Amino acid sequence: SKIVDRIDAYAKIAKLDVYQKAAFDIICSSFMLTYLEKDKLNSQEGYNEAREKLIGRGAEKQLLLFLSGAGGCGKSHVINAAQGMCQHFCRCINKGFDSSAFLVTASTNSAATLIGGSTIHSVAQLRSKFSNVSINGKDIKITWINANLIIIDEISMLSLKDFIKLDKHLRKLMREVTRDESRPFGGLHIILCGDFFQLNPVMAIPIYTRNENVLWNLINHVIFLKGYNHRFENDPDWGQLLDRMRLGLLTDADYDFLDSRVLSDTLKLPDEEVLNGESVSYACPTNALRNCITENNFFNMWSCIVVLHYCIA
Repeated sequence: SKIVDRIDAYAKIAKLDVYQKAAFDIICSSFMLTYLEKDKLNSQEGYNEAREKLIGRGAEKQLLLFLSGAGGCGKSHVINAAQGMCQHFCRCINKGFDSSAFLVTASTNSAATLIGGSTIHSVAQLRSKFSNVSINGKDIKITWINANLIIIDEISMLSLKDFIKLDKHLRKLMREVTRDESRPFGGLHIILCGDFFQLNPVMAIPIYTRNENVLWNLINHVIFLKGYNHRFENDPDWGQLLDRMRLGLLTDADYDFLDSRVLSDTLKLPDEEVLNGESVSYACPTNALRNCITENNFFNMWSCIVVLHYCIA
């Protein structure tokens, strides 16, 4: 029971706002409730009190949460805080905690790299035939008997086809561990993170097509993070413009400002002396132009390395 009370203290240390705290409470309490019931701790002192406290915080026997919000609202911060609290909980009850217990994944390689996780396709073997899906598959580094919760970031880019396969594959994987194939997603807690205002899956049906996705109706919690945007704390005007762009609500003043930043004879990229160690971001209209600029940057970096080598030699 005392461990449950530490959720508030951990949230305070992580400086979560009210919306982040709501998601944090539900994720952590559901994770903890699984351990209480799986390990049959109901005979221990304080079990009933701890269970009631967790349920009071929103704990579900199987949490299916959609966590959304604009970029910079702190979705990743919530996940990192929840992962830290769940690790602390496992340590307190003398249970091992590894990446298999709290699986952090994303729908794309780049997104998975940014959060230090794996793609959901590799974790759930979505590129394998159903008959080949197994907890003992080749190159599988997940201890499925310890699996409890799966985070899936950038959910907007996951196709409906892969979402349905995810359910089937997790049921099969967890059946090998629990002998139970009846629960959706193998009975694991599923946290879907992302923003449906962002990119859809390429040449595929998005998962929010409700009349084609019966699994979406199983979601039992939805939280939209709409507090302070931490990513643009040093440039709130730019952050507000991007939020209006996200919603399709750009004003004439916004268009005028964006037009003023288009490179032309009167506006050039600043040189290194002007930047004084700072970086600059710019958008390219085509991949060809982006690749050309990237290759030029690598060439300049390589030239500096070669010059330095000859100077040292």
